[in-house]
Amino acid sequence: MQLRFTPIDFAAIKPIIVEYYVQLPTHVDSFFEDRLLHAVWYQIALAQTAIGLAAVHDASMLVHFSLQPGYQQYGQIAFEQAKKLATVQGAFVPTNDQWLLSHALDQHRQLHKQAYFFQANHQVLPEASANEQLRLATEADIRLITEQASDLFDQIPQRVAWQQLFCFSISDELVGFGIIELSSIYQQVASIGMQINVAYRQQGYGTRFIQALIRHCHRQQLQPIAGCWYYNHNSKKTLQRAGMYSPTRLLKIEF
Repeated sequence: MQLRFTPIDFAAIKPIIVEYYVQLPTHVDSFFEDRLLHAVWYQIALAQTAIGLAAVHDASMLVHFSLQPGYQQYGQIAFEQAKKLATVQGAFVPTNDQWLLSHALDQHRQLHKQAYFFQANHQVLPEASANEQLRLATEADIRLITEQASDLFDQIPQRVAWQQLFCFSISDELVGFGIIELSSIYQQVASIGMQINVAYRQQGYGTRFIQALIRHCHRQQLQPIAGCWYYNHNSKKTLQRAGMYSPTRLLKIEF
């Protein structure tokens, strides 16, 4: 059976993609969303009927594969052909996507644990201490954020203008910078993250910063989520101490 994979503009299929990810049991974070948004998308057709979608990021990694109900019996055949798109060598697979995970595992040569996807517990956080301050970053903060946190944040001037970046202070001492980035897929969901300045690390400020970002999200009626590299044990513990947990992993599966 020969299926056709035809490039298609993401804007034309965004409602379908949004519906697909909304129905999954947990959320993907902004890291994975970015790969979806910057992927090359293909419509999968059988004869003249569109039956599914596939996406390849950076010409080498599958990040999406789906077939419509009624055509899912062609899953393994279609996935085998999807592997031949561009120069695909593997797939980024969130474990909440059972369909993609199952087909990628069928073909896997190596599996690497890439990241944790966290979400907040439904619990009441402790009140912020009187000496804490969370504020939006301004143009005056751009130089310092660039000097101290450019390895974490890109597009810093633009993110300041979009009101995504924050400064966190304890007793008027600037201890770190954070981000709240609205999801492009989910309604009322935002990815959060932060970096503590070197002089203030290992003192519990990271936990307080994450909790401050969570509280800010809740005040804005946003559901906070976060991603963390799998082997960054300090960041994982900070998120857990702040009351977040990870039901989902991101895997890198090589074919």
